[in-house]
Amino acid sequence: MIKDFAEHQWSSTIQEMQSDSGGLEFPSVVICNVNRIKWSKAQEYNLTTDMIQLMFVSLALHNQYTISKYNFSALSQYREWRAAHNFSFLDIFDNLGPQIEDIFIQKDFSTQYRITPFFTIEYGRCWRVDFNYSSNTVGSKGGKIMLLDSQVWDYLPLLYNNHLHEGLALQIAYDGRVELGQWITIQPGTRTAIAIQAYEDSIRQEESSTFNPFTLLKSKPPCTLHPTLQFSDLSQYTVSNCKLDCNFLRTVRACQCIPYFRNAHYRSCEAEEHLTCFGYKSTPSIVLSADELSARSMGLDIQTDLSGNSFISTPVEVQAEVSNCGMGCEKRCKDRYVQTQLYVTNAPTERQVDQLQALLNGSDTKRRTQDVILLEIYFGTMVKKTVELYEVMNLENMISSSGGLIGLWAGMSFLTALKRRR
Repeated sequence: MIKDFAEHQWSSTIQEMQSDSGGLEFPSVVICNVNRIKWSKAQEYNLTTDMIQLMFVSLALHNQYTISKYNFSALSQYREWRAAHNFSFLDIFDNLGPQIEDIFIQKDFSTQYRITPFFTIEYGRCWRVDFNYSSNTVGSKGGKIMLLDSQVWDYLPLLYNNHLHEGLALQIAYDGRVELGQWITIQPGTRTAIAIQAYEDSIRQEESSTFNPFTLLKSKPPCTLHPTLQFSDLSQYTVSNCKLDCNFLRTVRACQCIPYFRNAHYRSCEAEEHLTCFGYKSTPSIVLSADELSARSMGLDIQTDLSGNSFISTPVEVQAEVSNCGMGCEKRCKDRYVQTQLYVTNAPTERQVDQLQALLNGSDTKRRTQDVILLEIYFGTMVKKTVELYEVMNLENMISSSGGLIGLWAGMSFLTALKRRR
């Protein structure tokens, strides 16, 4: 008992709760085309593949196909092109990336639901769909059906520094939360059904008061009740997003700007600025290895010893700041999320091809049946799982349990003494 208290152990219980008559709130869906810039738009604006690769290198993605050496000779050309069009780095994705009408085939979809642009590091400008809807029916009848277009015909002719797969990428979460690497990729020419189940994390708490002073001495839970992010929107808080946010400190300290997204208090970095403030030069002679590129993208300084070998160093104060920030990244004590199950079949069937083609012919955008994706999202169960975190042995419980044992021992001792007197 004392050992349990000293170790400050926490455990959790899982309860299954049937939804009430109001149903379960439907989560948001963030949908992206794997192809970040349309090839037709790149040609229209004379944006070359060399310049596009330069943009994609600056994103330092973890899941794109990269090459072993990087040549930054297109840096000055890209800078001149961007100035001529008066585009910021994010403006390029806004104007040359897939639009709402490119992805969503139903013409009334954007009027039925709230759709807003959402920039992601991995897929550029995406779209967040908020349904403002609660479901009280299991299966497709209580879900949402979307007819989507991946527009594979308009993909960039790039292999290196680009994604190799095709189709759309999506994440399903409350508050439109997006995490690096947590994407569901859906392929062209398929019907993809996604069954979701709602989860909720909570923590068992007692109100602190003068009548219950034990709550003032409770140990700290292995989670945070007050999550904070320095640069990103708080709705995006997760442990991995918190650590990514901390890592932005490297760029902020080196470049005095924020990479990848818009922020009310910091200006957004331009691609060439993000590269040059870490030491890149706009000359053909600058060729970096993949390891060196990764290091510089994180704000690390590459130096060379007397033997010509490269090694990585970083300012001590910046490294300490990033490290201290990262140590404060804990999971939320209170959170909502969904878990998913996927079911995929080929679509459309032969019987549906003619009807689908007739529907696509009525669109103002070029569409092909082989690029279409039928997406269904629904609750697979109306049962919500609640995970409650609690302290195994707090001070109040220990004293209460100890008091009971002491009282039991004292009572037995009194009876023993009384029996002996008799």
